[in-house]
Amino acid sequence: MTFEKETNVLDLPNCTINFDADFAVSCGLPNSEALLVYLEPYLNKWVESQDSVHQFATKYADEGISLWTASDVPLREEDIATQRTCFYLVSTKNEQGYVLIHCQLSYKEALQ
Repeated sequence: MTFEKETNVLDLPNCTINFDADFAVSCGLPNSEALLVYLEPYLNKWVESQDSVHQFATKYADEGISLWTASDVPLREEDIATQRTCFYLVSTKNEQGYVLIHCQLSYKEALQ
């Protein structure tokens, strides 16, 4: 998958994730098991630190980790109303690939 049509989350208003709500990670790539094992420590640190999306993306950018919109994943009206969203966590170093994160936002900055 190429991310040419997606937007790096650092180019969007910052937001935080409600880690107390449902939070899921999925992957359909052939290397999904290895990729999920590789990304698990990053995800655990994220939950532990409660970093905003921008903080997480900036913290691990040098390690080849980035976050991208998932405009190809349709959201239901109920999802939008409850601030549920999806985005891609991409790894370009070591174990390469992407996973889809399903989560609920707890805060989103407004456009200026």
